[in-house]
Amino acid sequence: DELPLIFTINEAYPNPFNPVINISYRVNVSKDISINIYDIKGRLVDSLIDEFHISGEYDLIWDAQSASSGIYFIRYDTDSESFKQKITLIK
Repeated sequence: DELPLIFTINEAYPNPFNPVINISYRVNVSKDISINIYDIKGRLVDSLIDEFHISGEYDLIWDAQSASSGIYFIRYDTDSESFKQKITLIK
């Protein structure tokens, strides 16, 4: 038997974006989840979420007003899974 995915990531939109991007995801198993933004060099730019989630749908917005144009990665982490999504900020 396959274990269910802890969460499902929807495509962040709009992408490319300026300066706000919508991030939505579904948590299938209640768990601690962190969502962070990293630059192309792997440096942490912003920490969006680091908390316990009950199962359900979630939406959040990253306002990149103070960030420079370029490629960024949204990284979703639990204690057992990690996913990245590439996004592009164009100012």
